Amino acid sequence: MKIAHFADTHLGFKRFTKHTRTGINQREADVGAASRRTVNAIVEAKPDLVIHAGDIFHSPRPNPNAIIHAVKDFTILSTLGVPILAIGGNHDQPRTAETGSILPLLADIPNVHMAIWESVELRLEELELTALLYPHASLASGSPIQLEQSSRFQILIAHGDVAGLYGHQEAGGAQMADEKLTYGWDYVALGHYHTCREVAPNAWYSGSTEFVSPNPWGEILDEIEIGTWQGCKWWLEVNIGDGRPCASIIPRPIKLSRQHIDLQPIDANGIGPSRLMDRLREHVGGLPDGPSSIEGQVVRQIVRNVSRETIAGLDHERIRQWKAKALNFNLDLRKPEKREVVARSAGPSKTVNQTVIEYLEGLPPIDGIENSELVDLANRKFEEIAAEEE
Repeated sequence: MKIAHFADTHLGFKRFTKHTRTGINQREADVGAASRRTVNAIVEAKPDLVIHAGDIFHSPRPNPNAIIHAVKDFTILSTLGVPILAIGGNHDQPRTAETGSILPLLADIPNVHMAIWESVELRLEELELTALLYPHASLASGSPIQLEQSSRFQILIAHGDVAGLYGHQEAGGAQMADEKLTYGWDYVALGHYHTCREVAPNAWYSGSTEFVSPNPWGEILDEIEIGTWQGCKWWLEVNIGDGRPCASIIPRPIKLSRQHIDLQPIDANGIGPSRLMDRLREHVGGLPDGPSSIEGQVVRQIVRNVSRETIAGLDHERIRQWKAKALNFNLDLRKPEKREVVARSAGPSKTVNQTVIEYLEGLPPIDGIENSELVDLANRKFEEIAAEEE
């Protein structure tokens, strides 16, 4: 049996200020394009079962463009004529059932089975399979992860954190105990963690279909460390049965609309503005196609131990040119021995900045203002504050 597993499409995600010619936020368009490429690739692969493991949308109240895109994606998948199993994630699920959810709209599409507020046990006789659809709300409420009936094949679809997994990314979902993954499932399809990786025998995160977190650099670093970074995202082709003791997993690449370029950090300790500008030009000019390499890309340049005086003396006109050329050029200037206040939590330590961004991302639109706009504003303010502190 061939299964297509993808997750964390985050339709409606917005970042940065640049827009397409039709007025859509450029990153929102990128995220939609990645989801559509994934759907088209799955259709071409002709699986027997399709799984979306949560966070179809980036917010519980997505904008009309995101809703239309999701309906088209699931309608395209529906043409396969096979079961499509999907669950609610922590991003696209309202905090209370009384608020209502957009997800039932997708459940009305032929062949789509959706679990939103409670877990759903689904028996698919034609596939000799029983699936437990376990959305974020079930995990958060502590509902048991168990099947009432068994079949030849048993799969779990869940959205949450596996304890101890997060490396350079921020946790934020409900916790899932490791032992729940070793129940005897033929496959466990996970969502929430944005990096493609195996977490237990027959249990995988497919990762997100685009960079849709506050820290894409952490996602890239995680993939570099586990050896899966190839400049793309992934969906998973899963094969079970046919005498296999374990599921056969084939990561399939999802082409990205643009690169995320993390330039080598610079230590500005003891150098003035002229020398620092030389270093910045060297880094930008040293890319494969020179400065033109940053055109339309997402770029970060960290500069540590930079003084207030050095910042004031930089060639800001040249920096503005780089910012205009890139989709986003983040010149991350950090003062000497900067100490960040850490917000204490049950999970990994987070800076105040990270805590604020995570909170804003979870807000519904306020008076027509998307939470992504608030996130962009907060990021700009943090950059301004950091510069003033120099």
